[in-house]
Amino acid sequence: MQFAKIPIKIYLDQKDYSRIGKGLSGNHECAKDLEVYHFLMNLVDSDKIRIYFSWCHYIEALRYDEQK
Repeated sequence: MQFAKIPIKIYLDQKDYSRIGKGLSGNHECAKDLEVYHFLMNLVDSDKIRIYFSWCHYIEALRYDEQK
């Protein structure tokens, strides 16, 4: 009997999403976060992980304004 490999569930913190977003927007202070983002996306694309978020991420994102 073979079992299908189920992708690992990953939950990131709001600060991770925020720093990745800043890195994607060109903020050089978040270059390492952007590197991690690309690493994680390769794992997502190869179906090894799935990145989830919850309603808490939406609530936390509401408190952020245009911070630099």
